[in-house]
Formats: sequence, C-alpha cells, structure tokens
Amino acid sequence: MLVSNSFSDSSFMSGSTVSHPRVTSATVRSGLSRPQWVRGYRPLADPDLAGVKIGVTGAGGFIGGRLVERLTLEHDALVQATVRSWHSAVWISRYNAAIHSANVQDTASLTTAFEGCDVVVHCANGGNRPEEIWATNVGGTENVIQACLDTKVRRLVFVSSIAVHGCQPPNGVDELSPYDFEGSVYSRSKIAAERLVKAVHRSGDLETVIIRPTFVWGPRSALFSVRPLQAMQQGRFRLVNQGSGDCHAVFVETVVDALIRASAVQAAAGRAFLVADDFGIQWRDFYAAYAQMLNLDPDQLLSVDAKRLTTRGQAFLYGLLKRKLEDWKGNPAPLWRKVLRRSSRIVADKLAAGGAMNLWDLRKQARQGSLNTDAMQRVLKVRSRYSFNDAMELTEQWLRDQACLPLDGSNPR
Repeated sequence: MLVSNSFSDSSFMSGSTVSHPRVTSATVRSGLSRPQWVRGYRPLADPDLAGVKIGVTGAGGFIGGRLVERLTLEHDALVQATVRSWHSAVWISRYNAAIHSANVQDTASLTTAFEGCDVVVHCANGGNRPEEIWATNVGGTENVIQACLDTKVRRLVFVSSIAVHGCQPPNGVDELSPYDFEGSVYSRSKIAAERLVKAVHRSGDLETVIIRPTFVWGPRSALFSVRPLQAMQQGRFRLVNQGSGDCHAVFVETVVDALIRASAVQAAAGRAFLVADDFGIQWRDFYAAYAQMLNLDPDQLLSVDAKRLTTRGQAFLYGLLKRKLEDWKGNPAPLWRKVLRRSSRIVADKLAAGGAMNLWDLRKQARQGSLNTDAMQRVLKVRSRYSFNDAMELTEQWLRDQACLPLDGSNPR
C-alpha cells in the first residue's frame, strides 16, 4: 500500500491518542478511501459490527494493520488501535481509528486503550532475541488479559500460530492435536500464551478465542512475499526437496476474515481454530508464482535436499549464527564482541548467499501432509474467498505499487 506523502508524525505529538473523521460506507463504495492494491478485492458482508468498539493490538503490523483497515472501511466498527511507536501508525492513520501509543509491556497504557471496548483482538507479536520473544508473547499476553479484565472487555481474540504444533505437524493436524514442546522459542512462547488465554476463559471472567494461522502471505507480507522476491533477485533462493512439500500458506484476507468472525460468532467462545487456505498446492507452485513475476523460469530454481547432512549442518550453523548476532547487538561493545560479531556476520552472509535457511524453515518446507480446518469452516463459516491465482494477482499489484517489481512487468534483474 502506498503511504501518503502528506502524513507527518508531528500530528501525533500533542497527545497519546489520535482519531480521524468518520469514513462512511458511501465513501468506501466510491473507492476514495481504498488503497491501490485492492483492485479486485471482495468485501466480507457479515458480521454486523457497526458501532462496536474493538481494540486491536499490534495495529502497526502486517495482520493487525489490515484488520484495522477492514474493520473501519467494511464494518464501520469503532476501532481502538494500539501501536508501540508512532512511525508504525503511518498506514492506519488514514482510517477512522483512534490510535493509542501503547506497549504490551505496560498494562496501564493498554487499559487506557481498551476502555469501553467490547472485543479486543491481540495481534501484537515480536522480538528477535529469546528473552524479547518471551516477554512480548507471554508477558505481553498476560498484560493484555489483565487490561481486558480491568476494563470489562467481553471477548479476547488471540492471534497464535500453527507453530504450537511444531515445524512438521502430524498429518491431519487440527485444533485438538497436542502441542509440540520441542519447537523454537517462538512456538513455545505461543504455547505458554495460549495456556494463559485458555485459563482466563475457564475462569468465566473473559470470553476468549484462539486463531492459529499457518504462514501468512499477501500484500505487506515481508516474510512470505517480499523476501522470496529479493532472494530470487539476488540469486540466493532455494527450494527444499524440489518444492515437493505441501504448502498450507494462508492469504492474509482469509486470516482477517477469521479474526472478524471470531469477534462476533458466539459458538467460537472458548475454542481454537487452525486457519489455512485449501489451495492444494506444493511449495514449488507457491514460489513459482513469484519467479514468474520476475520473468524467471520456475524450473530453473535451485533446490536443497533436506535429508543431506551438509544441508542440515549448514541450516543449524546459519540459525546459530543469526541467534548469536542478535545476542551480540548493541554499542559500545568490547573488542572481542566486535570481532565475533563481524566474523559471524561474514560467515552468515556467505551461507545465506548459498541459499542456507534455518532448520525450522527447512523442516517446514519438507513436510508432506494435510491440515484439518473443518472447525474454521463449520463454526466461523470461513472459507477461501479467493483462488490462489487471484490472491497472487492482488499480491503482485501491491508489489508493483511498492516498486518491489517494475510497473511495466519487465525483469528487474
């Protein structure tokens, strides 16, 4: 989405909350408030959330920002959006949402933002170091729950992840499948956060719904849209096992559909839902679409063998170095740390140039098997409203709008 050049952070400096004139449904129909990438976009007709006050944490992020956009433009909801820093509010500042400076580490700031809310959707997520991930995903969720209790919020919708089932979930995995405690710090933090959410629901003090998306892609996705393109342009992209793994990535619109429905469907209370599209594709199909945007032959994409010892060894080393580089951040630093940091970065960059990825991604893309999203379809009434090709077309429009791809469709390399 293009950012308005007229926006200035100075407009936020007079206080901790910013609101904008109300956008009417007539304005939405006219297209005047629509971002460029939504050519071909299909609004969700229900539920009726007009006038409902909904808090959204992580509103400056990929999923949270799109949720704010759709709640205001499609549903005329009264959105209380929280951002950790004002620069991340650029995208949502054009919409009819009250924007609060709030940190999930600060319960008081959350309480202010949630005042009067009927529903809160907790999208905030982040951190690179293990302690940051745990503090945000576990400590932050605990604070969000407390703020919801303090302000008498009726329902909390928590954005979790399929990562709670590990990088290679069992075939046919569903919401009742066991947690995988051997996963990454990120996955374990989501498990711990889910347990907090489930506990408060059992107490009867707060309704909760847990949404577990798979790998979210689409307009504004860095991880599964922008970065693959960059890797292909730089010649460091690699498929895993020729891309033969089953790809259960989910288009961002399907995730937002699930969040909106989870905010309103009574039967969803107390439940968790896996959210994925049923495109029936493999990873080679997913990444071939990006290769074609670059006028590259998908059959010429290089691949690594997940079973090879050298591949797994490189993945382990690459992941280790990336974690250590996070640990060694910060200045001033002693000479020994600077030397380790520099040498580790050189090795990590060389591994990345050769297509190395961490063990989690290697195993994830090697997985073959199905997911069971029956609950998402049956209870939330959420199904893919876009074909894979239509979703990719919308994503390509946005990528060209953002100059990640040339506007004329030529090869940028």
